[in-house]
Amino acid sequence: MNTYDVILVSSFGQLDPLSAEFSRVGLKTLHLDVTEKLGSWPLEDREGPFATFSAEKPIASWGEILNYGDLNIDCDDGLVIWTDSGPVSLRGPLSPHQLKSRGWLKETQNYQAHHHFEELVLPWMARSLQNTRFKMWSPENLTGSRVSISSPMSVRYPSRTGLEKRQDWIEAQGVTYWKDVEILDAVRFGLESISGLEVMGPVKGVVKAHSVVWGLTSLETDHMSFKVREKIYGSDVKRPLWAWVRFRFQINPQADTAHWPQAMVVMKASEIPWTHSELMIVKRTVLEDQFDVWVRIPDSKRFHQSYIHSIQDEIVATLKVKLETLQIQLVHEPQEASYTSKELGPRPFSQYADETKHRNFQSKNLYFDSPEVWEQFSYQDLIFNQKKIFESVMVEWRKRMNKMAAAQKGKEI
Repeated sequence: MNTYDVILVSSFGQLDPLSAEFSRVGLKTLHLDVTEKLGSWPLEDREGPFATFSAEKPIASWGEILNYGDLNIDCDDGLVIWTDSGPVSLRGPLSPHQLKSRGWLKETQNYQAHHHFEELVLPWMARSLQNTRFKMWSPENLTGSRVSISSPMSVRYPSRTGLEKRQDWIEAQGVTYWKDVEILDAVRFGLESISGLEVMGPVKGVVKAHSVVWGLTSLETDHMSFKVREKIYGSDVKRPLWAWVRFRFQINPQADTAHWPQAMVVMKASEIPWTHSELMIVKRTVLEDQFDVWVRIPDSKRFHQSYIHSIQDEIVATLKVKLETLQIQLVHEPQEASYTSKELGPRPFSQYADETKHRNFQSKNLYFDSPEVWEQFSYQDLIFNQKKIFESVMVEWRKRMNKMAAAQKGKEI
């Protein structure tokens, strides 16, 4: 009874669509949700600083569950970038004129013959801003995976109600869904295969699996359980170099702020580096007068209180330069101001050093889905990796079914 075709381990709904797809095609599927074991993260921190760019429409369960149960707002002007020369709407009616006046190439233009950073702001932003590896500016680094920042854009406002509705939807697809589960150990078979997980939840004991999909990073796994991390990742723990942290500010409503978009990139200037308060992602909240401001800081500085306070002051100063009449005050500091590293664990949105190799998505019957595998923090990269996992697991499942059918046929003869 406790043997499954596939067991998935994830948090905050990351592997929900994949588990639904497995169940829909007939695999006995168990989904273990370990959200509560990864620290005190508000949903806004798990949603992250980035909007969703709909270059392609997701299909199957990925499309059905994308915004299920939550408020999702389409941004007509697309991404807005506010530099010292003023704001630019990448999909607004004045976009062609604004880009031309700044000398910016569109992200989709051929940039091979151009080497001046002033022209390549958009291609570089599409390449580097949401990358899971922190890249220093270089024309050579422009090649590779990019986010389509000039495509239609939307912003999601996550809620506990939405999270619960998605969990109910997953269970309706035939998935066995266990919430608030503690994973005590992983049972190894050979050097690279996992034959089961020892859990404490609705069932206490070992649940067996032919395939295991692991949706946690090595550092998240280590935070949850050192013992489990040793079985899943061995000693290969990848530590981030940079972390996206979130401040919340109250900004008194006025004529100018009323027209601020749902999300925008605010820069002191278009020149690099794009770290600390040099580049901020400003997102509206569900409250009219409150905004979340995301900045990228060294991961090693997350719990330095004086440093966090200095970043806060820099954010306020930068925003006031953009709009002198701004009345702004802090509502919430990052979670690191209230919790220790032991209580909180790693940031959900972090960047590794550029030389950090991407983890292979498969090791025998163990499959990985996390920023250690993805190139970008984008829904497209997540879907791409999960579809690879789906196809690989299905190949092994069909082989197993065919072998069982052949064995049964032999017995009948």
